[in-house]
Amino acid sequence: MAQDDSRANSHNLAALVVRTGERVKADFAQAVLAHDVSPPLARAILLLNEPAQMGCLASQLSCDQSYVTRLADDLVKRGLVTRAPGDDRRVQVLTLTPAGALLKDQLAEAVSVESAVSSALSPHEQEQLRSLLTRILEIS
Repeated sequence: MAQDDSRANSHNLAALVVRTGERVKADFAQAVLAHDVSPPLARAILLLNEPAQMGCLASQLSCDQSYVTRLADDLVKRGLVTRAPGDDRRVQVLTLTPAGALLKDQLAEAVSVESAVSSALSPHEQEQLRSLLTRILEIS
């Protein structure tokens, strides 16, 4: 009986995590819509806190490096990033342009305002959730 309760609790928790993830993803898409960028482009921009190798960005986005190449091509074409060789010429580094940095600030503000997490949780609760989610993601 206790094992059945444990399975039911695990199942319910997993379902809540999935539903919450879908809600956060939808909120994010809605927030970036007004800025004329797709959610993947917005995620890439928001992750560029400093110049970053394209491979590192691919890892942060959990995607293939060829996909980041397509994102980078679009970002360069829009004048939001520059792409230059790194120390090793085989490595490409992306850097936000001033226009990209401005858009990053606008996206961060929009995402914060539209987020169910921001509106439903106090700063302390947000920090607790961040800590718990980080711990879960660190499990390999």
